[in-house]
Amino acid sequence: MAHFLVDEDLSRKLAPTLRALGVQAEDVRDLGLAATADDVILEYAITHRRTLVTADIQFANTIEIADSRHPGVVLVRYPSEVSVRRINEELASVLAPMAGDELTSQLVVLEPGGVRTRRRLT
Repeated sequence: MAHFLVDEDLSRKLAPTLRALGVQAEDVRDLGLAATADDVILEYAITHRRTLVTADIQFANTIEIADSRHPGVVLVRYPSEVSVRRINEELASVLAPMAGDELTSQLVVLEPGGVRTRRRLT
């Protein structure tokens, strides 16, 4: 079952929106991890078994180098002209059903009109 860790480059309202839908979600800002190095955030995600939800493309590369403990990354790729409200609504509609999935070592790319998934090669 996926539990999400929302990175600070996404809306502050995303984690509460997911929690309102019954999805376990934490925001790095609530954990004192704002402005923290990517490797620290990644280690938190691995240690606490949280699938990272981020717009930071650098995290997509961690799937290739991480071991099987990696809880997965959901990479959000929306143009800047899309409203935060619309992005949150679309993310919630996609992430809520994923909460029941095993996303270990997967890279999920969410973009307008689509979802792509890539599992890490072992």
